[in-house]
Amino acid sequence: TAARPVLSSGFLTFGGNRVGNPSAPQSAVLFNAGNGPLSITSVSLTGADFVMVSNCGRTLAAGASCTITVRFLPQAIGARSGVVTITDNVGTQRITLSGVGT
Repeated sequence: TAARPVLSSGFLTFGGNRVGNPSAPQSAVLFNAGNGPLSITSVSLTGADFVMVSNCGRTLAAGASCTITVRFLPQAIGARSGVVTITDNVGTQRITLSGVGT
């Protein structure tokens, strides 16, 4: 009866975007492929150039999924990066974020 978190993607790549101009949102899906509940402790974002639009709740039942959505909002010209970190009762999952401010 263990949870098994599976991310649809470990990377979200936004490409080039004008400084101060928000991108279209991109999403990754977190799926509980196990047969026990997945208890989500926290969903955090590092990187000042990214904005979390939506994230997961606190518990995913077996077979359930949720969507984590992020926008790129570059604060400076050049390559920008960030990370979404999902902490749960199994461990830690990460989504690496990248984009280029133009």
